[in-house]
Amino acid sequence: MDSYSVATAAGALGTSPPRVYRAIKRLGMNPCVGRRGVILTAAQFEALSDSLGDAKPVGTLSRESVKVLAALAAKPRGVRSNRTIARAAGVSPTTVGNALGSLEKADLLRVERRVLPEGGARTVNVVALNLRSFDWRSVASDVRKVQLHPEPRRASDPRIVPARLRHHFWNAAHNNLRLPENADYVASRLLNTNDPDAVVWAAEHLPVNAIRKACAIRGIDKAHKRLIMNLADSRE
Repeated sequence: MDSYSVATAAGALGTSPPRVYRAIKRLGMNPCVGRRGVILTAAQFEALSDSLGDAKPVGTLSRESVKVLAALAAKPRGVRSNRTIARAAGVSPTTVGNALGSLEKADLLRVERRVLPEGGARTVNVVALNLRSFDWRSVASDVRKVQLHPEPRRASDPRIVPARLRHHFWNAAHNNLRLPENADYVASRLLNTNDPDAVVWAAEHLPVNAIRKACAIRGIDKAHKRLIMNLADSRE
């Protein structure tokens, strides 16, 4: 095909027209605008494909369902929010909601009730791949080939420790834990745990100098320390 309308490009890439329009603007493209609207050249479509990712139907699975599976494959611990899946897959939350029902019926994923220590015990629904399913094993190799390129997210600027991690500060007043003022104390607590979620959050959000100070504390495993510093150094 020599040219693509925005709707055709969105359908071919398994995404929505608004997301294609945003990508056109972000990439600084100057497509032709005719009587039928915006028209993309083959080269511009390829650039969009590189930026937004592409997915092909697998068996009876649609492009959108394949993208949802690929997003879940990248999160083996499971995902709680349809919006989180949507951002990773590059589709809308409504599309995710529609896909999850059919994928669960196809035995490709499961929805579990889990109790999480978020300042206190909290029961939530978590969506995860059904890795033991024969149906998953039959499509896994094709799904893992999918390259997802979600739109960049703005870096967060946390001022407080998230509720899901507050149980690590059981003997401290949560309202007094402010960032970055208490970053050294927060880092020393979170990085000296065996909670991978706490370690990843700290490495991604706390000041690097606070992480380095925490890593200097005796008792942290050397391999654990290297992982933490690698995560933190990747931000600089």
